[in-house]
Amino acid sequence: MAAVVFVTSKPVEAFTRARWDPGFKFLPVPFEDFELYLPTTLTSSDYPQLIPEGERINTIAVPTVLAAYNWPKGTDRYKRVARLTENLFSRIDKLREAGFHPKWKEVNIGAGVPGLNRFPAAQEWLDQNAPARAAENATGSAGATLRDIDPELARTFARRAAPNNRVEQELLFKEFMEWQRQRR
Repeated sequence: MAAVVFVTSKPVEAFTRARWDPGFKFLPVPFEDFELYLPTTLTSSDYPQLIPEGERINTIAVPTVLAAYNWPKGTDRYKRVARLTENLFSRIDKLREAGFHPKWKEVNIGAGVPGLNRFPAAQEWLDQNAPARAAENATGSAGATLRDIDPELARTFARRAAPNNRVEQELLFKEFMEWQRQRR
């Protein structure tokens, strides 16, 4: 096998715990305008056995979407998905607390996906709770897209890409915000 492509959250446990033959390495994926994808890096803090300290491997991040079938309103299945939506959205802040997976802090329930319609119960929940959530996320409007990234989320990604290096974090953040501004 010459190469493998993974689409998953980092770090991948198999890469952090396994022993790899000499010559095994991550290959960079140069960022181009891939529409919904975002630039990111792999570092030694992600994979200390595979990436030397201070080295960065450029790659792309793939946003994750929770999708549901658009059941007809009033049906039992619509009500079940609506109930799941209500429970998830109303408890999202709890999932962001200590004790839960850190990835929950990156979830933006207000982000839209170009070409996809939001489940009506999800949109209704967002509309009803918009004033309370406006301060949480500047992209929480129904018209937001994955291109409209909350600055705090961008800072989170910068901290992960360059842990323990505030200068590099700030540089990454500024580069990303400029890239986002130019795309608008």
